[in-house]
Amino acid sequence: MKSTLSILFLCLIAINCATFTDFNPEVKEVTFKNNGNASKTLLINVKQKVTINGSPREMNAKSEENARERFAKICKESFLFKEVKTGLDTGDIKLTIESENTGEANQFLAFLSGLSLLIIPAYAQDDIQIKYSFRDKKDTVIKEYKRRVTFNTWIHLFMIPLMPFKFPVAEIGSAMEAVTKSVLDEADRDGILK
Repeated sequence: MKSTLSILFLCLIAINCATFTDFNPEVKEVTFKNNGNASKTLLINVKQKVTINGSPREMNAKSEENARERFAKICKESFLFKEVKTGLDTGDIKLTIESENTGEANQFLAFLSGLSLLIIPAYAQDDIQIKYSFRDKKDTVIKEYKRRVTFNTWIHLFMIPLMPFKFPVAEIGSAMEAVTKSVLDEADRDGILK
């Protein structure tokens, strides 16, 4: 009985949060078409840093590997490259994506929220600075693009109606995809992918 109540409470917390996204600069929706003109090979590398409430957190290798695969999938679906690789391969263009998440969470408010069974709201913010560096085969920087995405997550009993539309994992994934597509579109318009 005790474990059932614990699981029920954890589920209650998990389904009562909604994440809202703010882009800087504003991101427009980008769609790509396969025109068959892609001739370059792209090599992707990802570096992540996380700091929560001023304390640096260790990123595990699996997290960076998952991020690398997610970014590789976005780049493949753009049809801008003949091939997209990750790891220690070689490519015509090297893309290094460096993200730094400086998050803040009020632990006291989260404690009160849990104690009051989510009647008192809790709040957390993730501020992610992303730098996309495009390099040539000689490792010379061709161009860099910087973006910033802020995620504001609220945990509260009244977030249940918003949760299907603003679920944190889905919201963060779609925001990172939108930002990456906007950078690829801008890089393509700048002529550095040809």
